[in-house]
Amino acid sequence: IDFTQPAANNLALLRGGAGKTSGTLYDKMVVMPGAWQAPAGTLTCSSDASILASAVSVWVAQAASWTQLEKYSIVNIANEWGPSNSTVWRDSYVSAIAQLRAAGYHATLSITSGGCGQDNADLVSYAKAVFDSDPEKNVIFDRHVYGGDADVTALSNDAASLASLGLPIIFGEFGPGRSIGPSPTNLTPAEVIQTAEESGFGWMAWAWDDNDLASAQADNDWFALSYKGAYASSPDLTMYGQQVVEGCTNAAPG
Repeated sequence: IDFTQPAANNLALLRGGAGKTSGTLYDKMVVMPGAWQAPAGTLTCSSDASILASAVSVWVAQAASWTQLEKYSIVNIANEWGPSNSTVWRDSYVSAIAQLRAAGYHATLSITSGGCGQDNADLVSYAKAVFDSDPEKNVIFDRHVYGGDADVTALSNDAASLASLGLPIIFGEFGPGRSIGPSPTNLTPAEVIQTAEESGFGWMAWAWDDNDLASAQADNDWFALSYKGAYASSPDLTMYGQQVVEGCTNAAPG
């Protein structure tokens, strides 16, 4: 969500806008508005509690707008914010939940682990306290899977620790593997999906389109699942997209 825009602009995008864009509420999708930027700075990979607090202040100020959609949405408070294995992560999110509930939010709240979303210890050590702080007990916890897990054995061990919590967990981001991106890993999409499903976790692949080329196009060199944001048949999907959407097991599908 771009907090520099009026809330009405953001809501219109999620509802489908004038053109009734696919992948929105108009298309019967559950939307997940999330904050990457806050008035005080970038949330992603930040450990500064004041930056998270500034994002929460915007959610609170715009509550009358966002609660219009909450029946159909999951509110992702902040993307990949927080220190690793830290009571600061715990206490900051306990405060954030209290503020959002007091402002009138009843939506499911999604909370991502610290350490750029990849820290297992925040969740293992403190997710229960964060969950219990919510009077509505309506929180899911999001662990991102990139280079923090060297291989499927490491991921399976981390997933087992998370599963033992008995809390709602998702792998809310993972990429194509093949050592692509700023936190590279060779974990395949199939390995991540299989681990999630064996552990009882939800999962979402990042991202449907990434526009890494001009004119809103994409290729196989970054994180897009689709070449142009549309899908009618296999050729519309990247290698990554064919693996995730169609279950293709070929490492380099056509």
